[in-house]
Amino acid sequence: MEATSQPKQLISGRTRGKALVAIGLLLMVGMGIVTVLSLWTMFEDDTALTSRQKVFSITLFVFVILFGLNSLLAGVSLIKGGAIRNRAYIAGSLLLVLMISLAKNTFSSEQPEGAWNFAKIAEEINQDEGLPRINGEVRTERVAATGKMLTFTFTLVNLTSADADQDVTSRAVGDFKKQACGRAIVKQALSRGGSVNYRWVGKDGGTISELLLMQGMCDGR
Repeated sequence: MEATSQPKQLISGRTRGKALVAIGLLLMVGMGIVTVLSLWTMFEDDTALTSRQKVFSITLFVFVILFGLNSLLAGVSLIKGGAIRNRAYIAGSLLLVLMISLAKNTFSSEQPEGAWNFAKIAEEINQDEGLPRINGEVRTERVAATGKMLTFTFTLVNLTSADADQDVTSRAVGDFKKQACGRAIVKQALSRGGSVNYRWVGKDGGTISELLLMQGMCDGR
């Protein structure tokens, strides 16, 4: 009587388990580094992300890290027991469904390109930046939206408008324009036919200087 031979596996369970562990570690460590670096730049002034997109990005990072953890645990289970537990399949499928659902809900409700809401953008900036906010001798006021114009106001809390040195102010505003033209929020506003107004006022409320950016003013800066 001939012995029945078992089909030989091309890749052993232990090898597949090690591969899953490696993938899990790569996802967890790699995405952990990306998360730390992204959180630093995500809330900079020149970010083009809305609040909804920021929440989506952070949540997606967490899901990917959890997906890596699930892969790591599945690999350990495969190495030790020779099989992946059912709950690992369920957890992986659930995370995948949640990621797809999150992406769909986030971007399906985004406003169309031509319907950029200046008032909503101003409110999001105020919330994200915690405005008004004092930084040294400057208080950054709440951003205001009037039609298709965003207005940023900076109050010099220790200086009146009459005390301001106009020559120094003029040079400072010129340097500031170069930085402002590179900001994503300015690029988006101008590309949609809007404008961005920067105001510097003294503690008495008097205007020290203004910078109004409109279409074409940042070209070739």
